[in-house]
Amino acid sequence: MIASKIKFAASLYALMSISFWGISFVSTKAVLDKLDPYTLLVLRFGIGALFYWYY
Repeated sequence: MIASKIKFAASLYALMSISFWGISFVSTKAVLDKLDPYTLLVLRFGIGALFYWYY
């Protein structure tokens, strides 16, 4: 029972990672029309640091 929960959680996290990875290319292209590339870099790093710090 516990092994199946761990397997489901791992699959869910993998799916979320793949989704964020795929969306990032499309959203970066759209946001670059509005923001400076360095600003976008800092924002992405900040969001990633928050997720890393939270977990």
